[in-house]
Amino acid sequence: MPPAVLLFIWTGWRLWRRAVPNLPSDTGQVQAAAIKGPLAFTEQDGELFRRLGRETELVQLVGFLDNDQIGLVVVMGESGAGKTSLLRAGLSNVLKDRDVGFLYWEALPEDPAAGLLRAARSKWQAARYPTEPQGIDELPAPPPGAGRWVMVLDQFEQLHPEQNDHRPVFELLRRVAGERPPHQTTWLVAFREEYAAAWWKFQNSLGIQPPMLPVERFRPKQAGAVVATLAEKADFQLDQDLVDTMVRDMSLGDRISPVDIGIGMMMLDELARDRRDRHLTHDAYLGAGGGTEGLLTGYIAGRLEWFPEAHREHLLKAMLALTDPDNDQRIAEGRTVSDLSAAAGLSQEALAALLNYLASPNCRLLEKRSPAAAEPPRYRLPHERMVPILRRLSGAILAQADALCSLWFKFHRLAADATAFAVGTAHPTCRTGSRRRPGSSMPPGRVVDHRGRSGSGG
Repeated sequence: MPPAVLLFIWTGWRLWRRAVPNLPSDTGQVQAAAIKGPLAFTEQDGELFRRLGRETELVQLVGFLDNDQIGLVVVMGESGAGKTSLLRAGLSNVLKDRDVGFLYWEALPEDPAAGLLRAARSKWQAARYPTEPQGIDELPAPPPGAGRWVMVLDQFEQLHPEQNDHRPVFELLRRVAGERPPHQTTWLVAFREEYAAAWWKFQNSLGIQPPMLPVERFRPKQAGAVVATLAEKADFQLDQDLVDTMVRDMSLGDRISPVDIGIGMMMLDELARDRRDRHLTHDAYLGAGGGTEGLLTGYIAGRLEWFPEAHREHLLKAMLALTDPDNDQRIAEGRTVSDLSAAAGLSQEALAALLNYLASPNCRLLEKRSPAAAEPPRYRLPHERMVPILRRLSGAILAQADALCSLWFKFHRLAADATAFAVGTAHPTCRTGSRRRPGSSMPPGRVVDHRGRSGSGG
């Protein structure tokens, strides 16, 4: 078969592979509910979360919330300390049997007033209240006779009082601070510790000093107990020396992040599936890379290897488009498939299938959010912990793609030369006085780089 025909067939196959997603086969094994990876625990995980070492913080929180003289409470902690899980899973579970309404809202920076209003209306409808709030100014208290409520505004570091579309939320808190007790509703604001200076500045303008609950990372003994509990719930066994080494590897200043524990357990669960007795030894942990960084890197790389090489590059580009290029932060509100399609270089239909798989219980590398009924779903990274690892992986995989691209163009030049020789056309290097490079079809003074772009010769 002539080389030109082979080239045509190979090129068509490559284009087909890029256009049609080839999803990994479903093994039928879905990660246990106890295995969250970088995701937070939610309301459905309340009973399990109550066994994960946060009872002291929950008792303190409930003490604040039971006091009707307190209308505003602050929760502060490091990134990855587990604030969201504490509030969504722990606090909601404590309150569900106390006849206290509970609203959880993540303070997303895109039109936050509308987002908070939607969340409140949804809760009001679920509670079958006769009226719904028509604006954010009606939110300081639920309807008369509705009983006690707790309103949680989480990840508040994403909002800034100087930003015009964020001001209505700050004005709401100003009204809350100005209300006289007893309070029917308690508002709870949670944020990362690096936001503290901005919050103190705003709080000072309120003229009140609300109680604050600090949320710290686990100490080693707590972390070891959490690892053991999650392993038991996920139905696999760990040697004690594995647990000790894992906790030591994750320790930063004698503290361990719950998010890091979740990531480590996700990879251990993956390793346990390959063992009939679901028993993991210290050597198995070390062989997987050891440490949270190594485990997460191995997990992400392993999941990407499920996909054909033609799609890994597109997926990495899409996932990198979910990060802020100026720092190691995720884009909190996420992005739609149409937003990501151009960045990934893949059709929306093909990309949607790939992203949905990454957000499935089998994978858990993405979160899929539905902002409102009429809006398309958005995808985002579960935690900032993934950002630097994705950037390192992308450097390696995209460099590999560049090498394959370079090989393609070399093959293209060889095939063109062979075809020219077969039909009796003189080889470019045999043309007297030609300034063209061997195998080149570009005019003199032009070169082709390994991506196929032409540029001026040096």
